Amino acid sequence: MYEEIYTDETAQLWSGNPNRALVREITSEISRGKALDIGAGEGADAIWLSQQGFAVTALEPSHIAATRILQLADKQNIGLNIIEDTFEQADLGSYELVTAFYTPVRANTESVDKLLATVAPSGWLLVVHHAHSEITEQHAHKHPKDLLLPKVLQEILENGHYPDFQVIKYETFERHVTEGGGAGHTHDDVIMVRRSS
Repeated sequence: MYEEIYTDETAQLWSGNPNRALVREITSEISRGKALDIGAGEGADAIWLSQQGFAVTALEPSHIAATRILQLADKQNIGLNIIEDTFEQADLGSYELVTAFYTPVRANTESVDKLLATVAPSGWLLVVHHAHSEITEQHAHKHPKDLLLPKVLQEILENGHYPDFQVIKYETFERHVTEGGGAGHTHDDVIMVRRSS
């Protein structure tokens, strides 16, 4: 499934630019340390995070995409750790910053537990996905409720199931992407979460 979206092995699929929400939310308030980019795609966000001073691990199940991350990192002389595996199968540690952009993480207890466990004490979690109204049948899921969308994660955390985690921000914002596979989507939901120390 993860290779199917890269049908043309020689053409770049995504815009090559870091996500607008990533650039906006990763401020100086967030201490530079280890960062995990879940579903790193072709590496634009991982490269940008590295340039901001993070020690980045890029998690990407597609071999084609993982190869492109490595090529881009080598071209820019940036050191990255790449894990070529799915979120469900990967052996992950803990990080000061965890990002998950448009990734098909399931909205079940096992996945939520694993995702939150990757966030170190005092660490941050940033999850971004297309707005509910724009999601149909993508990532092999039949319904948006199958995905751990920002709105779903907000509801889980605000119900008090994970008291160590606080929702710092949840909002919908307009996006202006005219190139790559993400073109055509006009709104994204974003949630920023902080873990207590």
